[in-house]
Amino acid sequence: MAVASVKMAAGLRRLPMEVYAEGTDEISVSFRSRIFSFSQDNFSLHAFEKAAKFRFGIRCDLPKDHLTFFDGLKADAFLNF
Repeated sequence: MAVASVKMAAGLRRLPMEVYAEGTDEISVSFRSRIFSFSQDNFSLHAFEKAAKFRFGIRCDLPKDHLTFFDGLKADAFLNF
């Protein structure tokens, strides 16, 4: 979910960005001629903005009951049966 938030924020601001999954536990982001590396556990839009020293000015509402929106959809689908 965090990768989607970062890519969406860059896309809305029309800023080029590339995100790579390196190995099983590392994410690399190429943004504004620099490369930033994060572990998957620590990667978020907020963490990226702090590392890049760039604020996109976009707010992301995250689900409170589930880890991702997809997890919430799956939980709701199973409750309806």
